[in-house]
Amino acid sequence: MKDLMALLGVVVSLSFISAAQAEITITPQSGGLSSLAVSPGGNFSLDLITTGTGSIDSAVFTVEFSKPGLRFTGYTWGGGFNGSIFDGSIPASASLPVTIGDMTYDTPGAVEKLDIYFDNFTTTPFPIGGTTPLLTLNFNVPSGFSYGATPEVLISIVPDTFANAGVSAAGLGGQFTLTPEPGTMALLGLGAMAALRRRETWAR
Repeated sequence: MKDLMALLGVVVSLSFISAAQAEITITPQSGGLSSLAVSPGGNFSLDLITTGTGSIDSAVFTVEFSKPGLRFTGYTWGGGFNGSIFDGSIPASASLPVTIGDMTYDTPGAVEKLDIYFDNFTTTPFPIGGTTPLLTLNFNVPSGFSYGATPEVLISIVPDTFANAGVSAAGLGGQFTLTPEPGTMALLGLGAMAALRRRETWAR
C-alpha cells in the first residue's frame, strides 16, 4: 500500500511539473509579418499571437520599445480577456492616447524603461494557439518622428506571468521591427547629402 501511495505521489508530482512547465510563446505581428515599414504620419496595429497548447486565465507582461516617440492610441484584448473587469493595464485604455516615453510605465525594479504594461484576468480561459490574438495594439508614428541613425524601432514582448487555474506556464516573448518606408529613407538620405554639401560650401 505504501509503495502504491508513493507511486501515486510521484505521478501527481510529475503531472504537476509537466503542467507547470507548459510553454506559451507570444509573437508580435502586423498582418502576419514580424516587420513593417511605416513612414512618419502613418498608423499600424500589432497583434500578439500565441503558440502552444492549453489555455490561460491570467496574463501579465510588458511591451518594450528601443526608442521613444511612438503614439500608443489603443488596445483590444482577445477572447475572454476582452471586456474583463480585471484589466489592470498601464496606461489604461481610458487614458490613451499617450506618447511612449521613459515614464509611460516604469517597470518595478527598473529605471526609465521604455515600456507599457499589461495585466488581465478572465473567468473564461483564453485558448492558446487559436486564430484570435491575445491582444491587439494600435500605434501612430507621429509626423515629426525620427527613426534616427539606426533606422528601426524594436518592439519586444517581455513575459511576466501566464497561468490557468493557478498553474503557471513558462512564457517566451518575440520581437517586432518597425522601419521607415523606402521613400522616407531616400528623403533622409537626400537631407543628409544636402546638409553635407552646405557644410562643404561653408568650409570653402
